[in-house]
Amino acid sequence: LENREEGKTEVPDMNIQESQELTPGTMTLENFMVVTPNRQDGITYISVDIAIDYSHSTVFDAINSRLPYYRGVIYNAIDTALKSDKGDKLTESELLEIVQNALKESLLNMKITKVSFINFKTG
Repeated sequence: LENREEGKTEVPDMNIQESQELTPGTMTLENFMVVTPNRQDGITYISVDIAIDYSHSTVFDAINSRLPYYRGVIYNAIDTALKSDKGDKLTESELLEIVQNALKESLLNMKITKVSFINFKTG
């Protein structure tokens, strides 16, 4: 855009960071394979893909910038839960709650609205 009075070109404000921070979205983390300890039900592994719904893109940025760490948080939450005394009796929804709580604890002051399994297999 030209400002004809002064002969200068005006540059539109390209600072859209603030509006992007408020953008909700969903992030998918795939291919978690956790070997189960000796279980009575014969299950030897659990494989999951996880969707994380967030209310601010700062959550996406935080997870994406330290992806190996947050994948470790999820893996360790599942692994620890399966090795617990209740491991053989854990339901999918209980395991999901454990993963969600672990992520919320590791993402202090950031809002995760929902965590869900988009793929859950045992074998």
